Order: sequence, then structure tokens, then C-alpha cells
Amino acid sequence: MARLKLTECPHCLTHVLPGRDGLCPSCHESTADAPLNPMTKLRVGADTPVVDMCCTCARQTDERETITLRAAVGPTGFMRFLWMVLVTIFFFKAWRAFTQGERGRTPALEAHVGRCRECRRRGELIPEHVNRETDKVTLLVRREYRDLVEQRAKKARAPREARS
Repeated sequence: MARLKLTECPHCLTHVLPGRDGLCPSCHESTADAPLNPMTKLRVGADTPVVDMCCTCARQTDERETITLRAAVGPTGFMRFLWMVLVTIFFFKAWRAFTQGERGRTPALEAHVGRCRECRRRGELIPEHVNRETDKVTLLVRREYRDLVEQRAKKARAPREARS
């Protein structure tokens, strides 16, 4: 019986189980092709090791960028709009307290990634996916950066697993 193995598709960068024909079920391209893109996906959280490399260009750097996500609290969308309109009309002071109350909240996630000054000037990191249940953010990073982070995480886990 053939062993099933998750593979990163070089076209859509999604981890998939290729079909018998070797095609990605997500984008229908061959998963056997060489990686076309120098970028790949990495899940980042508060426990992700930080390495001395820029996640965008793979240059050596000791600079960091902080990714901060705030927890969603209270009504959202149309209900929030309706609530704010009603409160504004009838209770102006309550509305001010409601909107100013969000500023002091602690972040739900704060993670750090290596990022050089030039890449930070070009623009901020935009998460591809945010998982609020696990407090992880999926970012597009250079393959070299991901490999180094995974290597460092594996070394950090080894002593803990040996003690168990």
C-alpha cells in the first residue's frame, strides 16, 4: 500500500495530498515540479523562534518586526453600526466610553519575525491567514527563512522530548 504524504504544491503553496496523477487538488497543477517561487508559507505564533534573517529577502539581519493581533470583542458588522448610531443619538457619553475602551486591551497575539529595514520600508507584512483558535498567523516568507525557523524549533523541542 502506498504511503500518503503531504506535499507543498510549488504553484499554490498549499500543503496537499496529491492525486494518483500527481496533480494538486487545489490548483490542478503538477506537484512534482521544482519550486517556482522563492516564497513559502510559515505559521507564526508567540512561541515561534526568531532567527537573524529577513523573512522577506533572506538577508542577514538582527532587526525584528512585531505582528500584533487584537481580540475581537463586542458586536461586529451591521449590529455594531446600529448599536453605535443608537448610542450616539441617546447616550453620547456612553458611546465615547464604548469606542475608547478598545484602546487599552492586551493583544491576543504578539509574534516577532526577522525583517530588515529595507523590506519594512517597502510595506508591512500581510497575513495570508489568521487562526484565532491557535493564535497563529500564516505569512509568506522566503524558503530559507522557513527552513531556519523549523530547524531552530526542532532543536528547542529536542531537550523537552528527551526529558519526557
